[in-house]
Amino acid sequence: MVEIKSEENNTVQLPNNIRQVGTPGEKIKIYIEDYVMTYLNQMTGEKPVLQKAALLLGEKVKKESTDIYFISAAVAVVPMEWKEDRFKLSSDEWTALYDKINHYFKNRHILGWFLSRPGQAAAADGEIEKIHSDNFKDKGPIFYTADPLDREDAFYLYENGHLFRQHGYYIYYDRNEAMQNYM
Repeated sequence: MVEIKSEENNTVQLPNNIRQVGTPGEKIKIYIEDYVMTYLNQMTGEKPVLQKAALLLGEKVKKESTDIYFISAAVAVVPMEWKEDRFKLSSDEWTALYDKINHYFKNRHILGWFLSRPGQAAAADGEIEKIHSDNFKDKGPIFYTADPLDREDAFYLYENGHLFRQHGYYIYYDRNEAMQNYM
Protein backbone atom coordinates (compact mmCIF):
# COMPACT_ATOMS: atom_id res chain seq x y z
CA MET A 1 0.00 0.00 0.00
CA VAL A 2 1.25 3.46 -0.87
CA GLU A 3 1.15 5.89 2.01
CA ILE A 4 1.86 9.55 1.40
CA LYS A 5 1.91 11.99 4.31
CA SER A 6 2.38 15.72 4.39
CA GLU A 7 5.67 17.24 3.31
CA GLU A 8 6.35 18.46 6.87
CA ASN A 9 7.06 15.01 8.23
CA ASN A 10 8.42 13.69 4.91
CA THR A 11 6.84 10.24 5.33
CA VAL A 12 6.52 8.15 2.20
CA GLN A 13 5.87 4.42 2.33
CA LEU A 14 6.79 2.91 -1.03
CA PRO A 15 4.72 0.03 -2.36
CA ASN A 16 5.95 -3.46 -1.56
CA ASN A 17 4.44 -5.25 -4.53
CA ILE A 18 6.15 -3.79 -7.61
CA ARG A 19 7.54 -4.76 -11.00
CA GLN A 20 10.49 -2.85 -12.36
CA VAL A 21 10.56 -1.97 -16.06
CA GLY A 22 13.94 -0.81 -17.36
CA THR A 23 16.38 0.97 -15.08
CA PRO A 24 14.75 3.78 -13.08
CA GLY A 25 16.95 6.71 -12.10
CA GLU A 26 18.08 7.63 -8.62
CA LYS A 27 16.81 11.25 -8.60
CA ILE A 28 13.42 10.59 -10.28
CA LYS A 29 11.19 7.58 -9.75
CA ILE A 30 7.90 6.94 -11.51
CA TYR A 31 5.39 4.47 -10.09
CA ILE A 32 2.29 3.65 -12.14
CA GLU A 33 -0.51 1.59 -10.64
CA ASP A 34 -1.44 -1.66 -12.39
CA TYR A 35 -5.11 -0.71 -12.98
CA VAL A 36 -3.93 2.45 -14.74
CA MET A 37 -1.73 0.35 -17.04
CA THR A 38 -4.65 -2.03 -17.66
CA TYR A 39 -6.94 0.89 -18.51
CA LEU A 40 -4.42 2.47 -20.91
CA ASN A 41 -3.84 -0.90 -22.60
CA GLN A 42 -7.61 -1.44 -22.96
CA MET A 43 -8.09 2.06 -24.30
CA THR A 44 -5.39 1.67 -26.93
CA GLY A 45 -6.29 -1.92 -27.75
CA GLU A 46 -9.86 -1.11 -28.85
CA LYS A 47 -8.69 0.49 -32.09
CA PRO A 48 -4.90 0.21 -32.03
CA VAL A 49 -4.43 2.17 -35.26
CA LEU A 50 -5.89 5.38 -33.80
CA GLN A 51 -4.03 7.86 -31.62
CA LYS A 52 -5.54 8.16 -28.15
CA ALA A 53 -4.77 10.36 -25.18
CA ALA A 54 -5.41 10.41 -21.44
CA LEU A 55 -4.55 12.53 -18.44
CA LEU A 56 -2.33 10.91 -15.80
CA LEU A 57 -3.33 11.64 -12.21
CA GLY A 58 -1.72 11.06 -8.85
CA GLU A 59 0.73 12.63 -6.44
CA LYS A 60 4.30 13.86 -6.48
CA VAL A 61 6.37 13.59 -3.32
CA LYS A 62 9.96 14.25 -2.43
CA LYS A 63 11.91 11.81 -0.33
CA GLU A 64 15.36 13.08 0.52
CA SER A 65 16.75 14.15 -2.88
CA THR A 66 14.42 11.96 -4.99
CA ASP A 67 11.27 13.15 -6.75
CA ILE A 68 8.70 10.33 -6.70
CA TYR A 69 5.64 10.34 -8.95
CA PHE A 70 2.74 8.01 -8.08
CA ILE A 71 0.36 7.68 -11.03
CA SER A 72 -2.82 6.20 -9.60
CA ALA A 73 -5.44 7.18 -12.19
CA ALA A 74 -5.98 8.00 -15.86
CA VAL A 75 -8.85 9.82 -17.57
CA ALA A 76 -9.38 9.48 -21.31
CA VAL A 77 -9.34 12.65 -23.39
CA VAL A 78 -12.44 12.08 -25.52
CA PRO A 79 -13.04 13.10 -28.19
CA MET A 80 -9.51 13.89 -29.15
CA GLU A 81 -9.10 16.13 -32.15
CA TRP A 82 -5.74 15.43 -33.69
CA LYS A 83 -4.53 17.26 -36.75
CA GLU A 84 -1.01 17.12 -38.13
CA ASP A 85 0.36 15.83 -34.82
CA ARG A 86 -1.04 18.80 -32.94
CA PHE A 87 -3.88 19.16 -30.52
CA LYS A 88 -4.94 21.76 -28.03
CA LEU A 89 -7.64 21.29 -25.44
CA SER A 90 -10.28 24.02 -25.30
CA SER A 91 -11.44 25.56 -22.02
CA ASP A 92 -14.71 23.59 -22.32
CA GLU A 93 -12.77 20.34 -22.75
CA TRP A 94 -10.61 21.15 -19.70
CA THR A 95 -13.78 21.90 -17.71
CA ALA A 96 -15.29 18.53 -18.68
CA LEU A 97 -12.05 16.74 -17.75
CA TYR A 98 -11.84 18.50 -14.38
CA ASP A 99 -15.49 17.60 -13.69
CA LYS A 100 -14.66 13.94 -14.36
CA ILE A 101 -11.54 14.13 -12.19
CA ASN A 102 -13.50 15.70 -9.32
CA HIS A 103 -16.23 13.08 -9.64
CA TYR A 104 -14.01 9.97 -9.75
CA PHE A 105 -10.60 11.02 -8.42
CA LYS A 106 -10.82 13.62 -5.67
CA ASN A 107 -7.49 14.60 -4.13
CA ARG A 108 -5.51 13.52 -7.18
CA HIS A 109 -3.63 15.97 -9.33
CA ILE A 110 -2.71 16.04 -13.00
CA LEU A 111 0.86 14.78 -13.30
CA GLY A 112 0.93 14.75 -17.10
CA TRP A 113 -0.51 12.90 -20.04
CA PHE A 114 -0.44 9.73 -22.12
CA LEU A 115 -0.44 9.43 -25.90
CA SER A 116 -0.82 6.27 -27.94
CA ARG A 117 1.09 6.59 -31.23
CA PRO A 118 0.49 3.46 -33.35
CA GLY A 119 3.32 2.60 -35.70
CA GLN A 120 5.59 5.34 -34.34
CA ALA A 121 8.54 4.89 -32.03
CA ALA A 122 7.94 5.73 -28.39
CA ALA A 123 9.76 9.03 -28.83
CA ALA A 124 9.09 12.64 -27.92
CA ASP A 125 9.96 14.88 -30.85
CA GLY A 126 9.66 18.66 -31.15
CA GLU A 127 5.95 18.45 -32.04
CA ILE A 128 5.23 16.46 -28.88
CA GLU A 129 7.25 18.96 -26.81
CA LYS A 130 5.10 21.77 -28.29
CA ILE A 131 1.89 19.90 -27.42
CA HIS A 132 3.19 19.33 -23.89
CA SER A 133 4.15 22.98 -23.55
CA ASP A 134 0.79 24.21 -24.93
CA ASN A 135 -1.38 21.92 -22.80
CA PHE A 136 0.54 20.61 -19.78
CA LYS A 137 3.50 22.86 -18.95
CA ASP A 138 1.76 24.20 -15.84
CA LYS A 139 -0.18 21.03 -15.04
CA GLY A 140 2.34 18.20 -14.92
CA PRO A 141 5.81 17.26 -16.13
CA ILE A 142 5.15 13.65 -17.15
CA PHE A 143 4.60 12.42 -20.69
CA TYR A 144 4.02 8.71 -21.28
CA THR A 145 3.83 7.34 -24.79
CA ALA A 146 3.20 3.90 -26.22
CA ASP A 147 3.10 2.25 -29.60
CA PRO A 148 0.40 -0.44 -29.25
CA LEU A 149 1.45 -2.12 -32.51
CA ASP A 150 5.11 -2.63 -31.54
CA ARG A 151 4.37 -2.81 -27.79
CA GLU A 152 6.99 -0.19 -26.99
CA ASP A 153 6.53 2.49 -24.33
CA ALA A 154 8.50 5.24 -22.63
CA PHE A 155 8.15 7.86 -19.91
CA TYR A 156 9.48 11.39 -20.32
CA LEU A 157 9.89 14.25 -17.88
CA TYR A 158 9.51 17.88 -18.98
CA GLU A 159 12.29 20.18 -17.77
CA ASN A 160 13.57 23.49 -19.13
CA GLY A 161 11.40 23.33 -22.26
CA HIS A 162 12.35 19.77 -23.25
CA LEU A 163 11.12 16.23 -22.63
CA PHE A 164 13.82 13.90 -21.30
CA ARG A 165 13.38 10.14 -21.58
CA GLN A 166 13.38 8.18 -18.35
CA HIS A 167 15.11 4.82 -18.57
CA GLY A 168 12.73 2.92 -16.35
CA TYR A 169 9.71 2.95 -14.08
CA TYR A 170 7.82 0.77 -11.63
CA ILE A 171 4.39 -0.80 -11.90
CA TYR A 172 2.87 -1.15 -8.46
CA TYR A 173 -0.05 -3.28 -7.38
CA ASP A 174 -2.51 -1.75 -4.96
CA ARG A 175 -6.19 -1.79 -4.27
CA ASN A 176 -7.49 1.01 -6.47
CA GLU A 177 -11.27 1.20 -6.12
CA ALA A 178 -11.52 4.65 -7.72
CA MET A 179 -9.85 3.43 -10.91
CA GLN A 180 -11.92 0.23 -10.91
CA ASN A 181 -15.11 2.30 -10.66
CA TYR A 182 -13.97 4.57 -13.47
CA MET A 183 -13.11 1.61 -15.72
